[in-house]
Amino acid sequence: MTQCIPLIAGNINDELKSVGDRLHGAWHDYYRLYSSFLRPNSQGRSSYLYGSPPEFVHQLEEELAFITEYETKIQQVRLAMSRAHGELLGRAPINTLPTEILARIFRFVLLVQPCSLEYLPWEINTYHLRYPDFLAQVCTLWRRIAVSSRSLWCHVDLSPYVPYSDKLITRAETYLTRAGKLPVELHITLNDDWDCRNEHREYSHLYGMISRVSDRVETLEFALSGPEDFQECHKEIFSRILLSEESVLKKLVISSESDFANSFIYAEGFDPGMPYGDDRPFELSLTQEQIESAFASLTALELQGVFPLWSSTAYHGLVDLRLTSTGDWSQIDEAELVAVLKASPGLRILHFGLWINILNPEVPRIAPVNLQDLQVVNITETSNHQGSTCPSSLLRLLSPGIKPLRLSISDIYEHETGLVTELERFFARSRIARFFTQGTFPPVDILLSHSAYLECIAINLLKGHDKDEFPPTHSSMGGSFPHLRSFIITHSVLFESELRSLVNYCPNGVVLSECRILCDELGAGCYSSQELSEVFPTVVVDHSLYRSKSSNADWDILD
Repeated sequence: MTQCIPLIAGNINDELKSVGDRLHGAWHDYYRLYSSFLRPNSQGRSSYLYGSPPEFVHQLEEELAFITEYETKIQQVRLAMSRAHGELLGRAPINTLPTEILARIFRFVLLVQPCSLEYLPWEINTYHLRYPDFLAQVCTLWRRIAVSSRSLWCHVDLSPYVPYSDKLITRAETYLTRAGKLPVELHITLNDDWDCRNEHREYSHLYGMISRVSDRVETLEFALSGPEDFQECHKEIFSRILLSEESVLKKLVISSESDFANSFIYAEGFDPGMPYGDDRPFELSLTQEQIESAFASLTALELQGVFPLWSSTAYHGLVDLRLTSTGDWSQIDEAELVAVLKASPGLRILHFGLWINILNPEVPRIAPVNLQDLQVVNITETSNHQGSTCPSSLLRLLSPGIKPLRLSISDIYEHETGLVTELERFFARSRIARFFTQGTFPPVDILLSHSAYLECIAINLLKGHDKDEFPPTHSSMGGSFPHLRSFIITHSVLFESELRSLVNYCPNGVVLSECRILCDELGAGCYSSQELSEVFPTVVVDHSLYRSKSSNADWDILD
């Protein structure tokens, strides 16, 4: 049957060409005839019309009807031809796609649409509309598909901000109806400017909505962006969600633009026994058992400055754990961190940016925690009170399995002896597939020694060394990376010799974005784009590629 299709298409093509040729000729004669006797004279009238017989008037009427009828048919033929042409080129009009494909496209686009609830005060005239709302306004077809696609309506925004609270509640009710019985992602933003300090402010509508939706909240994103301390509305909102009798809470996100540090969530009157910090506790009017029960179902935590107690069940059975600090660094004892890691042996993603307190440096080295499913490690560097560098302090506690690992050290750091040693040990017991670093050239000698699985190296904010000072162990060693496919350099300044070394390591995969390449000769300036393409023809220069995002921005997306 498939062999017949080209033959049929060939016959149609021959017939279309034959009919088309006849049509072109007939239309040319038709146009020439009518344009000759209908052409106006100097008075704007056709001379052929004077003394015309009635038969001619009748013929004109028939031709007008013919032309009018064919205008519609020509439009139909044009549309059919355009569709056929688009399909042959792989460009079908979007509304010709099956309904289920359109619905999948809508869901895919929704995934990359950032929520802008935190910008609500600046979007005061437009924020009541979100991406799904716009889809439902395009046309009848899109509205029908969008409204019936329940997963489009699962993100619910709420806020106590008085000018918008009622509007957000109204929108939330619509979204919850359209989402059917699906679990929802609840995003709540609290700001000092939004009268959370006003104990007499009436929040009954907001509290009522939160209570109604609490047993459907699968993801809770709690954004703090103002108060110096936790206010009653913060605690009431959080408590109502945790009080759900049939909680489906899987992911908890707490972000903060304030300088919260070592702030812990626990019950009023409970003594957490914290040896440090905790001068701004998040005390809830619940029992500690109620809090722990609500946290028991979590599989993902993304926390910034505000945390459950390190002994909490919240850290048990996680696949995604992200612990970071605000402007004031939070801290954790090494033993507490080890306990947290051991509580989640199936951990796949780890982001870490806390001080690690090594209470007794004389204690023998702690054995790394076995994490067989670990695939992403992203470290924000800082130094703790003992002067221990965060990357090495964390790396020595991790023992990944055989899955390819993506390692990012996402802040500028120095290659001090301890870090280099721990980095080499970590590479030796891991299968590093992607490595991201900032501000300094990676230790190529270490990478070469453990390059069996390395596919991508990414460097950001690299400042080139003077030619005479450039570390030979970093770029001029022999050896190769057998599986290296890309070497990405962003927002950096390199000398020509440095770039040449990178090309030697990865001949066809070097990518530069927002970079300058300096000539090795003193005072010779930097390469123009044209000169760069001539000297390094295999290097890809794309200044827009990573202008608004980091080169490791999508490394958290796992198959």
